[in-house]
Amino acid sequence: MGFSQQYIHGVVVDEGTGTPVPLANVVLKGSYTGTATNFDGEFVINISDDHLKDTLIISVVGYKTGELPVPDYVGEKFHRVLLKPFVFEMSDVTIETKSLLYNTMIKKAAEAIKDNYHQGPFNYDLYYRNSQTENSKVSKERQAAVRLYDSKGYEQSNTFQVFKERGYDFLQVRRSFELNSLTDGSTQLDDLLEFDIVRHRANVLNTDYIYDDYDVDLARITEVDGDSVFVLKFTCKNPGLSNSGDNYVKKYSGKIYIKKKDNAIIKYEAQYECSNYSNLGRSLYVNEAKQNYKPMTIVYNVTTRYKEFNGAYFLSSIAYERKHKWKHKQGNNTKSETINAELLVTEITVKNPQAIPNRAYYEEVPFDEKFWESFNYLRDEKKKEEASQKTKPSGGKKQGKKKR
Repeated sequence: MGFSQQYIHGVVVDEGTGTPVPLANVVLKGSYTGTATNFDGEFVINISDDHLKDTLIISVVGYKTGELPVPDYVGEKFHRVLLKPFVFEMSDVTIETKSLLYNTMIKKAAEAIKDNYHQGPFNYDLYYRNSQTENSKVSKERQAAVRLYDSKGYEQSNTFQVFKERGYDFLQVRRSFELNSLTDGSTQLDDLLEFDIVRHRANVLNTDYIYDDYDVDLARITEVDGDSVFVLKFTCKNPGLSNSGDNYVKKYSGKIYIKKKDNAIIKYEAQYECSNYSNLGRSLYVNEAKQNYKPMTIVYNVTTRYKEFNGAYFLSSIAYERKHKWKHKQGNNTKSETINAELLVTEITVKNPQAIPNRAYYEEVPFDEKFWESFNYLRDEKKKEEASQKTKPSGGKKQGKKKR
């Protein structure tokens, strides 16, 4: 489906404070066509001719859902969109701290995955962004349109089983660096996908560990799209590979957002502290003898969101930031590294999905300027590129398939 040059561009802010609202869903009503606000609350969404009379829906946990008539907003004008916060008085509920009530709520949410989330094969079309910073200097930036295939759907499985049931390919790519080695071509997309916690068992949704290994309490009650949402905070008392997904985890805690209506998980926030990290994936071992630098601190934070589409829940977005600090084994010099990565689901296909049997660990897709001119990517990347134009997007030999 082709897009015209018409679009809506704006910023979503808190009605009371005026502060930006990041990672809000911005979609055309009754469809999955949309985007999300960036970390400054800004968004841009292309509007095709057949959607000019539709309504734009803006929703995020903790706020009343906003509706914008497309005809009133389409065009070059920059819009300031106000969202009204949802306030729930905690005095209206009975808080049973230190009980197992909230552990049971998480268990019920895990058991309801088969009823709430799509079962069966599907495709996700994804926007993917990854940036690496070394000693406060950006070293690499990559953006991509990716197509993922899942042969089973949301049957919660272990990491190895999910690995066999999922495949993906890079359709379009732009990056700030040339591919000169296998390391340059690697994408680290698998690490990000492991935070699709409804699909993977190695997290707080593993019912084998929810009572013995977790302290769970109620943080607050909020709402999304008119439905009440319980925000449960958790701390893992005995973190390990099976209940966190990370082989070197030392601390694991976070929050999980569960809708009261149907026990659906719609948001996950977590913090991890680890003793080491393998470049092949956070669940794998590293040969520490071959490491020139000894890890001092490794900390990362992740946010995963889900939303409903045609009666079933699907992934909406994943974003994480990982910070490393290393010390050279033969001296006192240190170095720091920050990885920021995110993916946003831009389209879902459940009817006759394209089977992708393998995973593209190495990408060498050439840059296609026309594709990026029409793609609904996050606005801050476009502004950054237009402002600096210091590096030309580069590509390799492989010709990727153009998306939409």
